[in-house]
Amino acid sequence: MRPDIQNALDELPPNMKQEALTSCSQSLEFLNTNLNPDETVRHISPAATQKDAPTSCLLVVTGKRLIFVAPRPQAVAWQLSSVTRHQSTMGYFFIEGDAREYSLGLDPAWGAKFENQVARAVATSVLAGL
Repeated sequence: MRPDIQNALDELPPNMKQEALTSCSQSLEFLNTNLNPDETVRHISPAATQKDAPTSCLLVVTGKRLIFVAPRPQAVAWQLSSVTRHQSTMGYFFIEGDAREYSLGLDPAWGAKFENQVARAVATSVLAGL
């Protein structure tokens, strides 16, 4: 496992880390194998394609992008500075930006913390002119 990915996993609460390593393992492996080595992972969250779907995907914050990774394999990425909306509410995580609008499933208890991580990353990117 790349050290940056491992560090992001280690920041998760134990139950979320376990979920990322088990039900999201295909997405995690795809991310670990294919993400450009010049891009550093800062935060990871288990996610689902929709609110009541099984959690098998990841939402990943890097220094440049917010990336949705699914085991299909599938990946959708938003440049952080293009994100115009990110909101976690009642088990949904809404994202709008240059990769269009998505509504994903995210653990309601974890969603607010992850939303704060995304907010900080987006603001930092805008201020840095990235």
